[in-house]
Amino acid sequence: MTCVSMGNPHAVVFVDSTADFPLEQIGPHFENHERFPRRTNTEFVEVVSPEYVKMRVWERGPEKRSPAGRDAVRRRLPAC
Repeated sequence: MTCVSMGNPHAVVFVDSTADFPLEQIGPHFENHERFPRRTNTEFVEVVSPEYVKMRVWERGPEKRSPAGRDAVRRRLPAC
């Protein structure tokens, strides 16, 4: 896991496969973990190649939103 701040907390976790990843079961554990007292968004990232990654996002809070454009930076930066 890599933590990134883009004005709010994000945890970036690299996984073998985003398609098979149980986002709805694992996401809340990251969001509400004691290390994140204000909760966190979590990106689960699969590195397909040096130029291509896939990502699924668990957004903190009651309203789940589509990931913003900053997500490209959040997932790529830790992969460098």
